[in-house]
Amino acid sequence: MTQPAYEAIDTTRNLSPAENKARYRKLYIEEMWNAGNMAVVDEIIHDEVEYHQPSFEGDTRKADLPGIIQEFHKAFPAGSFSFTIEELVAEDDWVCAWLSFIGDQKDEFCGVPSAGKTLKFTVLGFYRFKEGKVIECRKHNVGDNIDFFTAMGIRGQLGS
Repeated sequence: MTQPAYEAIDTTRNLSPAENKARYRKLYIEEMWNAGNMAVVDEIIHDEVEYHQPSFEGDTRKADLPGIIQEFHKAFPAGSFSFTIEELVAEDDWVCAWLSFIGDQKDEFCGVPSAGKTLKFTVLGFYRFKEGKVIECRKHNVGDNIDFFTAMGIRGQLGS
């Protein structure tokens, strides 16, 4: 049996801001998003999670995440992208992250075929933790993302 790539902790209690930051960095960004490791979803995402993200249609629940992440990894295969934490701040049960993304789109993404270009965008995310897991997520793209839409080849299709 292989050991997990993270340290198991007692999640029957609420964790300190420093512990939440460490779990966010290791499990949410490095393992779940960058590596596509679905085995950590239960370790970092609370069963009652609520996602508030304008780029997702409708309500997003824990059960939706593996499919979303797998679609993302299909469009941006391993080694062709990364989320980088630019700033990470925690207070009480909240972690705030400023993330940058850069990746080479290899397949369809958000219904748009690959234009074979490098995509870049930034995200500001607010994550509320309960018992060491994300129970609420509020993410917002930062800036106008014109370079992102241009690289996807859809800038002209967007309304003003």
